[in-house]
Amino acid sequence: MMSLIHDNPLRRKCSNPYKTLEEAGLKSGQKVLEIGCGPGFFTIPTAKSYLKQVSYMR
Repeated sequence: MMSLIHDNPLRRKCSNPYKTLEEAGLKSGQKVLEIGCGPGFFTIPTAKSYLKQVSYMR
């Protein structure tokens, strides 16, 4: 049930992950650890906007 909420395209309309990351003060080159990233609501925008290298564990 939670996956329907987390992966819903309407969520991006109500909660813009790029704006949230900007408001958090994230700067290019910083290290970021996201635990329990699920479908990547913040992970993908973070990687596209701020990171030079992305590492992950399965």
